[in-house]
Amino acid sequence: MTAEQTAEVRESAVVLEYAYEKADMTDAVKVILRKRGGAGWIFRPALLVAVGVVGLATLALDLSRGESPLLGVMLTVWPALMLFYIPDLSARQSLKSNEHQGRLTATVDDEGVRITGAHADARSAWGSYGHYVETKRVFVLRGPHRAANCAIVLVKRGARTPADVERLRALLDRHLARA
Repeated sequence: MTAEQTAEVRESAVVLEYAYEKADMTDAVKVILRKRGGAGWIFRPALLVAVGVVGLATLALDLSRGESPLLGVMLTVWPALMLFYIPDLSARQSLKSNEHQGRLTATVDDEGVRITGAHADARSAWGSYGHYVETKRVFVLRGPHRAANCAIVLVKRGARTPADVERLRALLDRHLARA
């Protein structure tokens, strides 16, 4: 790459600066749970709500008959855990495992993604990712395999301007499929 091409890549780069927050990681965990290959259907909110409604109906029926309410309780509690507790717990664990890096700087350009923190400097080419998912708070870049977990979370609030978020979305669309 010539010096002129390198300068052009740097000019088109989008730089994000952020420290992860629990809400960022919760968004990412929910994406991972929903997009998890064949098992992802278990984490669909509509399914969980439906199971919860069946659980409440089963619970009411069992109580009215004087039978053991165990099945109804399980069918009511399980969806609540899956919807609220599991993503929150996973997000807290992810946050804890990343907090030693402190404030992160993510540089995204036509070459790929570079993340620097207090104790790491990692660069990965676009081939490391298969697709991305956008939420209100983050872009979740996932590995190239269908059942791949999250490869990286890019936080939108780390952009300097809303135009930087638009440029980042354009870069991602140019190099990855949107899931």
